[in-house]
Amino acid sequence: MNMKHLQHNFFVLSQVGISGSEIGVIAPYRGQVLHLREKLGQGHHQGSSVEVNTVDQYQGRDKDIIIISFVMSSSCEKEKVCGKKMRLCDF
Repeated sequence: MNMKHLQHNFFVLSQVGISGSEIGVIAPYRGQVLHLREKLGQGHHQGSSVEVNTVDQYQGRDKDIIIISFVMSSSCEKEKVCGKKMRLCDF
């Protein structure tokens, strides 16, 4: 996930009255969750209040805003996936 985009999204949400505690970020892998937590804690005023967890850790839980983070294993795969229509990509 592009951290600049994520931080921009948090900024925009804060401008319309959404607090960090109302935002959740879901990632499929524990390593990705740890990476996102580390990055969000650096240089972002809402970083500590935004909850980042795996899909399993969010089961039965509720947040007003959920952001889903996906990963790709290589830049080659990005070219293959993003070249097709109807795919999600981080631009």
